[in-house]
Amino acid sequence: MSEWLALVAVVMVGLSGLPGLLLHRESNMGQHIATSMNLVASILGIWSALRGLLVGAGSGISLPLAIPGGEISIVVDPLSAAFLLPIFLVSGLSAVFGEEYWKQSERPRNGRRLRVFYGLLTAGLALLVVSRNGVCFLIAWEFMALSCFFAMTTDDDQKEVREAGWIYFASTHLSTLILFAFFPIY
Repeated sequence: MSEWLALVAVVMVGLSGLPGLLLHRESNMGQHIATSMNLVASILGIWSALRGLLVGAGSGISLPLAIPGGEISIVVDPLSAAFLLPIFLVSGLSAVFGEEYWKQSERPRNGRRLRVFYGLLTAGLALLVVSRNGVCFLIAWEFMALSCFFAMTTDDDQKEVREAGWIYFASTHLSTLILFAFFPIY
């Protein structure tokens, strides 16, 4: 049950920014929908984490992928639950804080982009800690790395933001190459 709650939370938070793309740029409605979806997903994710901490690992979920040796395999055990708890807690609280800090009506050019990639970042982080095989872990890692790059470079008019984003991008992809080197050993 914990795994299904976590999977629903991952999908919901990953999709939280999409409704805002369909609404008017200056409207705060998309922001409110994204925040609401993020909060519901955070509650489900925290519930999943608490179940994982108190009950222990469930049977897990395995969904096949159309690549050799590929499947999405997730388990919420006490260790992954200890990481899921702060991921979803901080994500939900940050979404509420973002309602005032990065208002859509004040930043119509990039507010929607930030919310889309923030939700995808949270989904990638959560999937990363519950992954139970190399393919799923690497997919979640890349998802997390790319969405974080796009979220952190939202305010890309500033030279410092662009430079920091490219340093981050290079660092995470160097880390990805190092991870590729370790997975044949595992």
